Amino acid sequence: MFSCLLHRLIHLRAIAAFVGLATAPLLTFADEDYATVSVQMANRVYRSSIKTVELHPQDAEMQAPIYELGSDIRLFLAFDDLDGDVKNFTYTFVHCDFNWNPSNLMPLDYLSGFPEDQITSWTNSYNTSPQYTHYKLFFPGPNITITKSGNYVLKVCEDNNPDKPVLTRRFFVVEKRVFINANCHAATAVADRSYKQEVDFEISFGDYPVQNPIDDIMVAILQNQRFDNALTTLKPMYVKNNLITYDYDDQNVFNGGSEFREMDIKNLQMTSLRVNYINRDEKKQWHVYMQNDENKAFKRYSSMRDINGQFVVRTMQGDPATEADYAMVHFSLPCDKPVASGEVYVVGAFSGFVCLPEYRMTFDATAGMYRGQALFKQGYYNYRYVVKNPGDDPYDETVFEGNRFETENSYLIFVYNRGIGFFYDKLVGVTQIFSNSFSR
Repeated sequence: MFSCLLHRLIHLRAIAAFVGLATAPLLTFADEDYATVSVQMANRVYRSSIKTVELHPQDAEMQAPIYELGSDIRLFLAFDDLDGDVKNFTYTFVHCDFNWNPSNLMPLDYLSGFPEDQITSWTNSYNTSPQYTHYKLFFPGPNITITKSGNYVLKVCEDNNPDKPVLTRRFFVVEKRVFINANCHAATAVADRSYKQEVDFEISFGDYPVQNPIDDIMVAILQNQRFDNALTTLKPMYVKNNLITYDYDDQNVFNGGSEFREMDIKNLQMTSLRVNYINRDEKKQWHVYMQNDENKAFKRYSSMRDINGQFVVRTMQGDPATEADYAMVHFSLPCDKPVASGEVYVVGAFSGFVCLPEYRMTFDATAGMYRGQALFKQGYYNYRYVVKNPGDDPYDETVFEGNRFETENSYLIFVYNRGIGFFYDKLVGVTQIFSNSFSR
């Protein structure tokens, strides 16, 4: 019996080291491309060779990565490794609390089966420059089953080694126990009415037991699947029987922003909307030169169908997973002078809606514009220009995009419960609404 207990203890310690429990410090590492950084419970890529990370429900490319506990509809992960070789990538899941910190649960508390598994599905690209290896994964799978709801982070490492992290991605596991009735409209406050959108909602518990709604219920609202401007501090305005209401005038508002800009590079043999010209250099690298973008801050609102910052991988020449090529896309944004403070970035779902160094724009004083370039896989993309000062969160998307209440945005509302008898934050409800109908 002693040997069995010892083996179990060693196994648990190995699991804890791999997933990074709350009691352990953030893992730090260095590779040839980056200075020493910390692995975060966020959407991050830790190797410069890793591109085009997708995480969404299977067959629903633009939907948020939400898995309903026990459902047959799994989540799908895909990414490319531009090193072009085959690596041994392993993955595991970290259960997090409402604030995206590792929870106090042990892996055996929320996983059934193995604590980690290999990504075994990979394919080499065909007739592309650069050559890459495409990896994909459907989960939960037969070797790892998720047993508890809540916030999760998917961690991918190389060679089952936590010192070789590859990427982290957030996703949600929900057990639908409550009903959410929500609507979005122009902000109630007169000063904000032309610029901001207000999200009001109520939660009905039905027969789901909640002892203390004020303390035991937490809500999070995400606009266009962004985390940096999420609302997470709302408390109920009214509580009556099994119904709680969130109907504020100023606490539950978001900037309307503007419709996203679009980039269509599905076909590199000919120009498309917003593309100026395309060529290949002596190394066979594709270059796409976008038309000059314009500052939309002072433009009147113009309705345009977009995909709320998301992207889809597509090509006219074959299988998008392995025959879509990569192109260096060149952006240009005319501007009389550089912004007074902060840096300008191109952001969208392709960057995890965060400001990454590879998407930073630089000001060309001679040409009177911001310029930038970054590598994109063929497809259709939404993007915005934003300004970020060091330490600021969220960034400012209004400087070049403007801010209008009419803009169509998507909103996800998540309801969490931590009550007596369990020691983690359950995700007990989620709904999605759109700000495309304004009535008050």
